[in-house]
Amino acid sequence: MISHRPADERDRRFVADAWAGSYRDADSAGFSCVDDWYAHAIPTINKHRAKPDVQTVIAYETTDTARVADIYGF
Repeated sequence: MISHRPADERDRRFVADAWAGSYRDADSAGFSCVDDWYAHAIPTINKHRAKPDVQTVIAYETTDTARVADIYGF
């Protein structure tokens, strides 16, 4: 069954990598060399997610109690 929960520290890498990967080729992503993209984008994403008024919600599979591959999206 799919449910939703607030993101926690264990989700940080997945959210940052997925967000950076999906935004990399966007026209509005700005000027950045491909080789430098993840080194620049991931810390920036994590910085914004750490702000007190930012919330990340995870869609996850409730039957995967080990949380190995339970995330559907955010």
